[in-house]
Amino acid sequence: MKEYRYIGVRLPPSLYEQVKAKAAQEGVTLTILVKWALEAYVTPLTEEEVLIQRALLVARQAGHISHGLLQRKLLIGWAHSDRIIETLKERGFVVPMVKETEDATQS
Repeated sequence: MKEYRYIGVRLPPSLYEQVKAKAAQEGVTLTILVKWALEAYVTPLTEEEVLIQRALLVARQAGHISHGLLQRKLLIGWAHSDRIIETLKERGFVVPMVKETEDATQS
């Protein structure tokens, strides 16, 4: 079974600084500012997007993601879990895990 590591998303430093400055200007936390932005600009999620968001939550909590983990946690089949993992890879949320071998650690 192939596992993937959750890497999340990072804002470019310049954009982060802009958002941070706006939050300070408005006197709110970054979390509240992000919530406002999401409410203003995000369209309602499809059922597939809801599953993808739930898969991201599972990945964050477990620190990794795999077909089996998604099947157990989301009660979906292998093909559906594969589509979700492929979508997360395309969006840059997950990367394949690199397992160290004995030879690599001895070098």
